Amino acid sequence: MAKTAPGGGTDNPGPSTGPVIVPARAEDLDAAVSFAARTSRGATSDDIRSSLGALFGASDSVVLLARPAAAAMPAGHGDGDIAGLLAAGALAWDSAELGVAIARVRYLHSGGEAAPGRSDMPETIAAALLLGAGERGAAMGWRALWLRVPAGDLAAARGAEQAGAEYMGTLVTFARALASGDDEREPPGGMMLRSAASADIPALRRIAAVAFRGGRYHHDRLVDPDRVDAMWADSVENAVRGRASAVLVASEAGEPRGFITLHRDTTFNGDPLHETGVIGLIAVAPGQGGRGAGHLLVSGALRVFREAGVRSVQVGTQADNRAALSLYAGSGFRPEAVCLDYRLALGPRGGAGG
Repeated sequence: MAKTAPGGGTDNPGPSTGPVIVPARAEDLDAAVSFAARTSRGATSDDIRSSLGALFGASDSVVLLARPAAAAMPAGHGDGDIAGLLAAGALAWDSAELGVAIARVRYLHSGGEAAPGRSDMPETIAAALLLGAGERGAAMGWRALWLRVPAGDLAAARGAEQAGAEYMGTLVTFARALASGDDEREPPGGMMLRSAASADIPALRRIAAVAFRGGRYHHDRLVDPDRVDAMWADSVENAVRGRASAVLVASEAGEPRGFITLHRDTTFNGDPLHETGVIGLIAVAPGQGGRGAGHLLVSGALRVFREAGVRSVQVGTQADNRAALSLYAGSGFRPEAVCLDYRLALGPRGGAGG
């Protein structure tokens, strides 16, 4: 039998000695930051405090702790009393665009020594945290909880599967350093590179609406694919209207053949970036593949980033997008990380929460 944790909620299944899942309170922030810093790769305590602190107490977020049963009631203990941490927040823009209330797990860390039959195995704690977040999220109206798991985090991946989450795809992140004058490309015959203008928006919307149909939302049975197409069209329009640091267009005879959006001072996969540029969207118009537009766009993006003082650039793509994988490898990028995307369905059409 699962136990009810103090303050509501359900803890993980298993013996009564297993960790208890409890809502985090304001006084738990310091211990949660310390725990996350100990179990995170690459992120600093200041970065974690900034992003995690914004989720503590927010009306559209869920923050849960897994505590040893004896430590479930008291608050303010050190991070040694935390066996796991989950923080999730609503994706307001995605939800509005897709007509489905969607949230994303920002942090999921679980500890404990793996041993057969024990209820404090890392994957068991991860599953309990996800189910607890699903119950609370469903009560808040969420219908889908997304989780991005580093490929080497077996505990989180197994925990997601134990919780009933569905695998939705693999994201490969590429990165490369910038050096003066590298990777300059001549435009293909008849094609030129320029900054996007508001007059380009209708053509860029048409390109975007068909270019990203291999993405994770198109694999989600909870979402109307037509609304996904419209979301990507809105994304490129927003980028041109100022949501991106820059948008470049490959054009021929005045007509856009492709575009690329550039971002600075942002986050990637939920982690803050410093002195790093991010390629957000890149797309080539139907029938224009193989003409060099993609290489022209990436080369132009690297030049713009370099001139802005950016030291390195990141970009992500789906592992089954062979054209994108080849493009980035041919532009000097190297794989930096691989993550698995999972989606836990909630509410009436899902498992957790009813």
